[in-house]
Amino acid sequence: MLLTREASDGRWSLPGGWADPGESPREIAVREVREETGREVQALRLLSVVDKAKHPHPPDQWAVYKLFLHCELVGAGAGVHQANLETTDSGFFPLDALPPLSLSRNLPEQVRRAVTLAQNPALGVDVD
Repeated sequence: MLLTREASDGRWSLPGGWADPGESPREIAVREVREETGREVQALRLLSVVDKAKHPHPPDQWAVYKLFLHCELVGAGAGVHQANLETTDSGFFPLDALPPLSLSRNLPEQVRRAVTLAQNPALGVDVD
């Protein structure tokens, strides 16, 4: 599982962020992974749509829908993380040994469910 360390709290999350006007979900996923990890990916398919308010995330002032997309590394996948204002590191972790997650961004059960959905396309897309 490719994760990135958040500068704001030092914890880890799936790469992701806010949509820019005119971007599709695929374009957002590719851009955010590149910006936050230095790696190039191809976004393959939508896994789930999560209403953040319906899960035990810390409260947020905004209504947020989180889109989880299954992505695949392009080429060798050996990107070089460049520290930036949002993230300080990135790396791969086994699902059974995730580092402390940034719970305002991703919950452990959401990460595990995304992997399950990616591995089993017949399950379809989860939608809150």
